[in-house]
Amino acid sequence: MTPAQELVTFIESRGGVLTVEGNKLFVDPEEAGLPVLESLRIYRPDIIALIKSRPADDALGLWLLDRCVFDDRCAGGTGGLYLDFARWCASRGWPAPASRLAFVKALQADGFTMTPAELWHGLILREDMNAILEDA
Repeated sequence: MTPAQELVTFIESRGGVLTVEGNKLFVDPEEAGLPVLESLRIYRPDIIALIKSRPADDALGLWLLDRCVFDDRCAGGTGGLYLDFARWCASRGWPAPASRLAFVKALQADGFTMTPAELWHGLILREDMNAILEDA
């Protein structure tokens, strides 16, 4: 394992998420990277290259697991889900679907069904589900 891979693994094992914007590297939450801050500076170019080279072919599946809840009692709107997915992909340096229609087709290919009101049966953003539960 390269030093860059070791650093990424260390940060992700502490719950950190590495994102790249241009030639800048961000760790969220910052505390996940504090123990290895100097190493992050040294290996920043290698880490950025590693993050950008990660496969995005299962981006939808990874996003669904990371950001969504599956519950038959709920339904999420296409616009909000698509926007969240696009931002999530961008934060990782991955391409998002070229259009909302491409996103809809990807969800349908994964077996999700959309109501006539463009709500996805059984699929909702985790933060929306948490807000619903807090209000209950």
